[in-house]
Amino acid sequence: MFNNIGRKIKILGMVIFWLGMALIAILAVAGISNGIAGLLAVVPAIIWLVPGVLVLSFMVVGFGELVEHVQSIHWKMIDKAQE
Repeated sequence: MFNNIGRKIKILGMVIFWLGMALIAILAVAGISNGIAGLLAVVPAIIWLVPGVLVLSFMVVGFGELVEHVQSIHWKMIDKAQE
């Protein structure tokens, strides 16, 4: 379960991104279907959600990259210690 956790964290970041974009698309369609009043009610939420989803997913993917690099350094140090 915890093998290659960095890759799993990066996949989680990608899932967060795509789910967030799907939510934004659903909100946009719902707003458009309710006319101008519905669209005006949904636009502020979309304006806040787009950067929020982007920042959150980038942070999670970046953390996954960091974990992968730390694991790589760790295994290199173990290999050198065994020599």
